[in-house]
Amino acid sequence: MKHLAFLLLAACGSSSTPTPTTTPTTTQTDLSTPQPSGDAPEISRSAGVDGGIVILWPRMKDKALSPIAAQIQQRLVEIAKRALPGRAVDIRPEPERVCPRTGCKAIAIGAGLLQNGGEACAVIAFVSASGPSDQMIVPWVGDMILKAPVAAFREPPESQVQVKDYARCTTVVDGLAAREKDVEAAIKLAAGI
Repeated sequence: MKHLAFLLLAACGSSSTPTPTTTPTTTQTDLSTPQPSGDAPEISRSAGVDGGIVILWPRMKDKALSPIAAQIQQRLVEIAKRALPGRAVDIRPEPERVCPRTGCKAIAIGAGLLQNGGEACAVIAFVSASGPSDQMIVPWVGDMILKAPVAAFREPPESQVQVKDYARCTTVVDGLAAREKDVEAAIKLAAGI
């Protein structure tokens, strides 16, 4: 099982996983064999392809925030393509927000849209290497403290976050640009770059 040791090795410039060859960038909702449909609807029906990227639907509690979540997911697509150009990109539809139990074949990227009341929101990004890997948590919008910089595979990453100051939900998309480089760096780290 890949976990924090992989992340530390990658941060030191060493990786036990070879860098995959570049494949043409594709934006589809299903690049690999579908997963069994007996799973909960939140489980991705695709694990992506080796060397590719899976962009999961953002985690959120209030379905009224789906339009904002869609914009956050689109921003993740843009960042992933910039961080790892030429890789196959598999964009998962609502509500597919977590990889299957065996992990995704591809790097998995997602976001959490955290809400306090009706108007206050914060956003985190999370990135996992392929397989059943821990999730690196990246503060994105809002002022927050991370209880831990990673969440265990398939554990809710928001449980490791304490938000000190939220943004208005209507402005979170505008606030994404300020920390995009942090999200991009986490994607490169997961890829061993």
